[in-house]
Amino acid sequence: NLSHSLSAFRLTKRKMPMITRSMAKKRKRDNTKSKQSEPAAKKQKTSAKKKAAPKKKKEPKKTKKQANEEKEDDNEFGVGSVAPDFTIINEKEKEISLKDYKGKYLVLYFYPKDNTPGCTKEGQRFKDLKEEFSGLNCEILGVSADKATAHQKFIDKYDFNFSLLADTDRVLIKSYGATKPGNKIQRSTFLIDPDGKIAALWNPVRGAAKHPDQVMKKLKEIVAEN
Repeated sequence: NLSHSLSAFRLTKRKMPMITRSMAKKRKRDNTKSKQSEPAAKKQKTSAKKKAAPKKKKEPKKTKKQANEEKEDDNEFGVGSVAPDFTIINEKEKEISLKDYKGKYLVLYFYPKDNTPGCTKEGQRFKDLKEEFSGLNCEILGVSADKATAHQKFIDKYDFNFSLLADTDRVLIKSYGATKPGNKIQRSTFLIDPDGKIAALWNPVRGAAKHPDQVMKKLKEIVAEN
């Protein structure tokens, strides 16, 4: 039995492969590399997902109305700019031009509509200050898109002592940038000096009723400086 067991052990030992120290170290290195490469691969996949740029939304095309409004905004100007010239009829259907006021100051104020609360209060206050404006060599003109006949009724109702221009085609309104989205008139005022340049402007006007007093104050400051 003992001899039989020894022969069986020898046969088994022959079948088992011999593993040297160098082979064992190599296996250990290979196992370590494979373990290290796994998380690196995962990181690369994760980073690839993070780097993926989000899809940009396409901007909607501008309508003709929006494009026109942007063009109107380009017409804006500031103090020192030459005031756009104009020739428009007043309440009596008489043509009024900017050149008619050469050598004088001119308050050109734009308002949304006749017989509305804010526009009425603004007009009444300019009426109250008219003599004081005249004493400073300054005239007043109101502008809206109402017809000449509507202007005359507005003047008669509140006894205004200055003219109102009927800019029904909104040519003057647009040239002075007195507009806002929706084809509406922006309450605005431009103080033009005797040389035809913008001396001061309010666009938009805040507080229609008290605004004429602001214009008077500014006019006095400008006249005092000159």
